Amino acid sequence: MDFEEVFKAVNAAVFASDGRHLSQVEEDVLRGAWLDLTYPEIAKTSSYSLNYLKQDVGPNLWKLLSRVLGEEVGKSNFRSYMERYFFKQLPSSVEPETIKLQHQEPKTACQVLSSKLNQIDKACFEASQAISEDANKQVLLNAYVQMMNKHLSIFSRNISEINKGSVEISGQQRLEVKNQLLKQLLEKLERQDKNQEKPSLYAVSYGDIHRWWETSLAQEFRDLNGELAKYIHVERIFILPDKEAEENMKITMNWHRYLGIDVYCLIGDDPEIRVSFLVCENSFTNLVNISRNGEELDGYISVNSRDIARNLNRFKAIKKLYGSKLRKIEIGDEEV
Repeated sequence: MDFEEVFKAVNAAVFASDGRHLSQVEEDVLRGAWLDLTYPEIAKTSSYSLNYLKQDVGPNLWKLLSRVLGEEVGKSNFRSYMERYFFKQLPSSVEPETIKLQHQEPKTACQVLSSKLNQIDKACFEASQAISEDANKQVLLNAYVQMMNKHLSIFSRNISEINKGSVEISGQQRLEVKNQLLKQLLEKLERQDKNQEKPSLYAVSYGDIHRWWETSLAQEFRDLNGELAKYIHVERIFILPDKEAEENMKITMNWHRYLGIDVYCLIGDDPEIRVSFLVCENSFTNLVNISRNGEELDGYISVNSRDIARNLNRFKAIKKLYGSKLRKIEIGDEEV
């Protein structure tokens, strides 16, 4: 679940209740609350003043949502509330369940997943019957089902692409798949003989994304890199557009170094290096192109040898071309 999906649901609920859509400034405040930003931080990325956001828009927005959603909602609990809200509309007999597929043979895993998707269809039908008399809940359910349908459409398309060894994928789903691949690699390394030849893992991270690194999924990704560093060589270059970004990313970079990862910092903003990627020799690679303002443009995950070789050469080229500008982060440069 990402902010865009949540905002569509909230906006639809407000429209059903009050006959109006949320404004841009209200969306700015909601986005900031979702990302756990302070009002001063929200003001930095908004065209509105701090005083207007904090004293006017914020209080009125939380009153509106508390009335529309039927429960006290504020800046501090907005995200946790919305994450719960989708599920509490379902009948009590429908329990959220994690599908355990990781250790199953691929064909069996697909069959299990197919069965679970049929259960999702049934759960949606039961939910639609249970809340049929509440207009607001109907709107929210519709928004949620539309979101799920979009993801299932992407899933269906990606399954067919996997036969080619590469799949276009971005956002949270890309990171989730990448974490699964890293877990499988870690399990393989734990079983390997110590004298057996092992791959190296190289990565490049572009942009001032310290808030992203604070999310639970990104921290899982970081910690998996750290666990892998106990068995193989792991190296990451942080490409940052300016000194302010370097300051913001200090804690993130030092955490990586603390976990045993070789970390380098490069201050630069050439268009050809606005990219984040990871490549594990003889295993898999992923890449996402980044815009000037830090937004993802497109991305993929691949197990094709040509893609792995291309990104490995890309990493080596960055080190060669920008070698004199690379600064290695050492433990003790800054307290974690």
